[in-house]
Amino acid sequence: MPILPLTLAAVGLLLILILLVRLHASIALVITSMALGLAAGMNPPAVVVSIQKGFGEALGFITLVLGLGAIIGAYIESSGGGRVLADWLLQKFGRERSVWAVLLASFLVGLPLFFEVAFIVLIPVIWSITKESKKSLLFFGMPMATAMTVAHALVPLHPGPAAAAQLLGADFGKSTLYGTALCIPLIIVGGIFYGGWISRRLFIRKASGGRLSDSVAHPAGTDDLGDGHAGDSSQQDCPIRWASIYRADHHGPRIDGFPRLYAGPRS
Repeated sequence: MPILPLTLAAVGLLLILILLVRLHASIALVITSMALGLAAGMNPPAVVVSIQKGFGEALGFITLVLGLGAIIGAYIESSGGGRVLADWLLQKFGRERSVWAVLLASFLVGLPLFFEVAFIVLIPVIWSITKESKKSLLFFGMPMATAMTVAHALVPLHPGPAAAAQLLGADFGKSTLYGTALCIPLIIVGGIFYGGWISRRLFIRKASGGRLSDSVAHPAGTDDLGDGHAGDSSQQDCPIRWASIYRADHHGPRIDGFPRLYAGPRS
């Protein structure tokens, strides 16, 4: 059987295992790789050797890059450099263009930092300017999330693009340059244009109690939102609820969850 249909089928199997069966991505990748090798006519020992060799070559190339990137990211996180950069850009851009400052700061911070770390570094800034502007949380949250997501997906300073560059034999420097250039139109369209569009149609506020779990979403234009404020969250039908991001304990705040795009019982 031709290798292209087998490869497409393997990609479909990988997505099913991750999205529907809910297997860990690493386990799903190993299972899919074994299935593809066997379907292509390789004998089982050759499949195992091929998987070992492939993983070894990929990890051997990206481990040093990711290790050094993690060190730089740790410096930025511990020194507060990301927050300082965001505050400085907000000051320079001004209130009217603050969304562009958020977009640029998120992209620059998202280049060396992993998505989760960069998110935690900048989310207090997003909460603060959202409260001051009385706009939907999506107006500033979408540019931040878009910039970080696109950088994580396209710039080889991150694991996925670095592994892809190595497996395809691409020049690492050019891949970084082209990936960064490609990020620019994508983050503008997804963060500024789509973020502004969706924020006018779905108002999400952060409740005064300071917990994301109290945030509620309303269609724009409802009576509660005429002046930028929402009514009592207990009386609203929430299409979007946010899981708690911070949970205070004796060790300080830590990541506890991520946005959940459904309104259902919470554990």
